[in-house]
This record gives sequence, C-alpha cells and structure tokens, in this order.
Amino acid sequence: MKLEDRENGFRLRPPRRRPKVSDEPRAWSSAFKRIMHFVRMSSRRSNTIEPTLEQALQENPPPSLQQMTKRLGFSSVSVLKAHAPGLCQRLKTHRMAYRERCRVELGNKLESVLTENPPPSLRSVYSRLNVTESIVNISFPELRRAIGLRHLQHQKQQSQSRRQDVQTEIREIVQMLQAQGICPSVPRVISLLKTGSLREWNVVNNAVRDARKELIH
Repeated sequence: MKLEDRENGFRLRPPRRRPKVSDEPRAWSSAFKRIMHFVRMSSRRSNTIEPTLEQALQENPPPSLQQMTKRLGFSSVSVLKAHAPGLCQRLKTHRMAYRERCRVELGNKLESVLTENPPPSLRSVYSRLNVTESIVNISFPELRRAIGLRHLQHQKQQSQSRRQDVQTEIREIVQMLQAQGICPSVPRVISLLKTGSLREWNVVNNAVRDARKELIH
C-alpha cells in the first residue's frame, strides 16, 4: 500500500465521552437519611406519648388534648388518639369533670354574693372571682341578673337616703341662718354643708326653697 494511501486511510478517533456521574443516587441517599431521621424522631416522640399523658392526668387543672398535642410536638390530636386512645379518653373525661367542678363552685360563690351587704356590683364580683362576664352570663344568667338588680336597688336606696339626709341638714341650716337674720341663699347653704353631703345643685336648690317655705308658713 502506498504511503499516500496509508495516510489517507488514517483517521483520528474522537475522544470518548465519559459518562456523567448521575446525582440521582446521592439525592436518594439524602432523602432516605431525612426520612429515617424523621422516623426516628417520630418514634421517640411516639414513645413519650403515654408517659406524658399519664403525667398530664395528675396536673391541676388538667390540660386539653389540643394542649398536649402542641406540647408533644404533633400537628394533630389524631396522632395522640391513634397511639393512646384510652389515655386520651381518660384525660378528656378528667378535664370535663374538672370543668364541671369549677362550674358548680362558681355557682355556689355567686349564690353567696346574693347574701352580701352592701350588695356588690357585677364588675367587682367578676374581678374578685377572676371570671369574665361572658362565662357568668352563659352559665348563670339568672344569678347574674339577680346580682345586678340587687346592686341597682341598693344604689337607688342609697341615693334616696342621701337626698333625705341632705334635705334634713339643709332645713336645719336654713333655720339657723334665718334665726341669725342672714339670707339662706343656695351658695351660702352649700358652703355650710358637711363634708360628704350631697351637693347636687337641683337637690340643694329644691331643699332650700322648701325649707324657706316652711318657715314662712
């Protein structure tokens, strides 16, 4: 074969392409590790469900299942019910019994308020018993009305009593001023009232007018 023919027949092979190393196995490995970590963590948390619920039964007040779900790091109450249905029911029953005891106790306290003198206001009762208006209104609407009405009546009686007391006091002041030859004007009478006496202008003005009429007659 001629040299020229050999040279013409010679061909350089292109470089072989190396197969790319796929990242898929590595990705699967990473995902598997994450899954196993989640499984282990879930298993650990699952193993703590029963002991934690047993301990919750001793708490006062007993927590709700929603509170226990959050405490254990789960997203749904159904996880607790699936792992420990009996304990969940016991905790639920225990909490319901506690709430009923609290309701009965609150009712007894509200009934005792009806015997207090002077009758307290509803606002002071709520503050003292550490309850909200809505709780009392929903659970004991009749007691709430009775306490409020009793306080309102007491206020009216107190107001009427103060009016009568100031009228008596004004009558005595007017008589004293008249005896001294001094005109019993409303401002002068007010200046002579005792500390704490009712000083509403209309009440004092009417009382002075009535007292002066009595002296004329």
